[in-house]
Amino acid sequence: MTVNEEKPGLLSRLGRVGLPLPRTLTLEFLIMTLVLSLAVMVRLLPLRWGFYLSEFDPYFHYRAAEYITKNGFFSLASWHDMMGWYPYGRDVAKVYLPGLAMTVVFLYYLLNFIGISISLFNLCVIFPVIMAAVACVMIYLLGRYIGGREVGILAAFFLALNASYISRTSLGFFDDETIGVLGIMIVYYFFLKAVEGERKPKSTALYALGAGLTLGYVSASWGAVRY
Repeated sequence: MTVNEEKPGLLSRLGRVGLPLPRTLTLEFLIMTLVLSLAVMVRLLPLRWGFYLSEFDPYFHYRAAEYITKNGFFSLASWHDMMGWYPYGRDVAKVYLPGLAMTVVFLYYLLNFIGISISLFNLCVIFPVIMAAVACVMIYLLGRYIGGREVGILAAFFLALNASYISRTSLGFFDDETIGVLGIMIVYYFFLKAVEGERKPKSTALYALGAGLTLGYVSASWGAVRY
């Protein structure tokens, strides 16, 4: 059995015992909706203390994003920040990975363009929760591709309640793990698709390109990628 062949599981067997396929898909959708709701609610718990950024790094990421909105996407390349590393300042282009700040600025412009008015600060605060929900969907797709629907749902459930991941994607923790963990999952998914045995060369090349570009994006966003 190849990796993309779905193994028979509980949801697959429901169709054999009389539950029509659309109902199994509805059940799958409802379960995933519950998982995503749980993931979001757990990460919104810090809201009891207010709608703020937490820790130190998130504030610099927000400041970098704010600098981009005022000076343009390529402004970080020439930014010598005199408010850090006193008294000499900080050459941001040499020590800072710009992927996270650029991503949130792009999303900020996109949301405002389509009529969703939100401040950059508020978007940075809620951004980790959004990315955690997207990561749960991505790991569901990866797990489903490898082992079937049940594997995908369980993977999403475990990621939704993973204590380490919650600590890095809770409300206000605007740090680069929000992109890094999700990006690695996308790389794995594209890579497995690319090496699939019976895929056409053009499709293989596209998935391989997607894996490479995503890995480059992660490398420009997450310092831990080197490990």
